[in-house]
Amino acid sequence: MTISVNKIRNKLNAEGVLFSRVFKYRKGKQVYVAQSNFFYRMGYTAEGFARQIEDALEDDDCTVEILSANSIKQSWPNGSYFEVVFKLTKANKKE
Repeated sequence: MTISVNKIRNKLNAEGVLFSRVFKYRKGKQVYVAQSNFFYRMGYTAEGFARQIEDALEDDDCTVEILSANSIKQSWPNGSYFEVVFKLTKANKKE
């Protein structure tokens, strides 16, 4: 299953998921990274960001496997971000 980064961005935007960047992590593999900058977290977590990605991208044709969800904290707060690494695979259709 191949899905473009632009298609992922469009699906996340359509579902209202706030993100800063999405890019392919491994060429030839369906592993992607999504990042969301934060200054104040205000109750938002990396796990919550991962759930939003999963909910937005998972459908009848595609399943999402979250490989990692992390808060990357920088010394200057506006450089901090949540990072989710995920893999997309073709869904097993049950008939």
